[in-house]
Amino acid sequence: MSQKDNFIINNKIEIKDHYFLILFSIFSFLISANIAWLNPFPDEVLYKVFENFPFLWQYNRDVPVEILSSTGFFEYFERDPTRLERPGLPFLAYIFGHLFYFLNFNLINLPIVYFTAGSYVLVNFILHYVSTILLYKILKIFFSENISKIGVIIFLLNYITIRHFAEIHTNNMLLLTPIIITYLALNILNKENFFNVFLFSIIFGLLVLIKSVYSYYIAILIFLLIKKKYFIVIQSILIHLIPLIIWLLILKTKNLEFYSATILGNVPGHTSMVSWFFNDLVNFNFEGIFIQLFTSLKNFLLIFIKYYNLLTIFIFLGLFIFLKREKSQIKKDILLFSLLTISLSFIQLYMTQKSTRHMYMGGDYFLICLFYILNSFLIANPKKFITTVVLIFLLLLNTIKLPYILPFDQDHVVWKNRFKPNSKSLKYFD
Repeated sequence: MSQKDNFIINNKIEIKDHYFLILFSIFSFLISANIAWLNPFPDEVLYKVFENFPFLWQYNRDVPVEILSSTGFFEYFERDPTRLERPGLPFLAYIFGHLFYFLNFNLINLPIVYFTAGSYVLVNFILHYVSTILLYKILKIFFSENISKIGVIIFLLNYITIRHFAEIHTNNMLLLTPIIITYLALNILNKENFFNVFLFSIIFGLLVLIKSVYSYYIAILIFLLIKKKYFIVIQSILIHLIPLIIWLLILKTKNLEFYSATILGNVPGHTSMVSWFFNDLVNFNFEGIFIQLFTSLKNFLLIFIKYYNLLTIFIFLGLFIFLKREKSQIKKDILLFSLLTISLSFIQLYMTQKSTRHMYMGGDYFLICLFYILNSFLIANPKKFITTVVLIFLLLLNTIKLPYILPFDQDHVVWKNRFKPNSKSLKYFD
């Protein structure tokens, strides 16, 4: 690893590297889309997208909400406001889905809901692929081409990426958002100008409208404050609010009241998520605050262990190797930022009262953990093929639940049964 005191970003990627990135992205997606064959979640609800073909089957209870908000968009928000704070993916799926449906000219005889659901998956794939490219560029700052490609393989074949890659949901944004904004933040550190600050801030503002992953962004802002880049921080905070302000103005024209599930909970009128803390604080319920603190500490540790599995060994080995390196400013910066990221990730889990059921919460600090994993690989410099085989083995170990049940025998829920007979949502299935 280079011990330079600044970040030099090489934006060039060879054609052969693009082949590698796209092929592994497709490989990862296909595993994810066929995850039903691994009997992954016997205790979770199952939606069979295609009744007789186990492709793109979904195991998340919120999938109908994501699809219906993508198909009806503003119309559906009148019924269910829980996606008003994150309209990004539903909006893109709505645009692409209706465009594909219009251009189809009835060649494919499927309801509109299949076109919007497919568009949701397409947009999700694009986000993953863009993140893969940016991750490769980030890793090449610190590591050789071979080690950087191994990092990409770890990213694409880790259990959580496979779990969420083909999922019609926003859970994997906790993994993707930090990668995207890290690359943009490194551009600022590499060259401080208004364009880089604007790009970093406005893109994060747009990503917030997909899922509000603030812990990593706040870690970057605190890091910049420590570096005495006060004006950049103020600019970024103001600029990142632009997409939200525009969205609020659009809602006003549609006579829709903004609702934040992150602050107020998934069920309107029921206090949960972030608001619980302030209610307990105002009511002097310090016992509840401390009980949740210890519960969250336990959950944070368990999520870390389950998320990274055997890779945990390489994380600590890589951290030890990194600490043994000669002193440099970049070493101090990385250790500082690692501490900020881990701390704020825990605070995010604590404030939102997430449990071990929310495994995706471990993605906040994936990039940091990957950095230390790759530091441990500097000793042996493993081959990409061996790494791929080992990761697939870990993936299967984490995913397959016993006793094994074939996809066709897994319990499932009929989508239409989730809606009332007179619901306007049913017309999307006509």
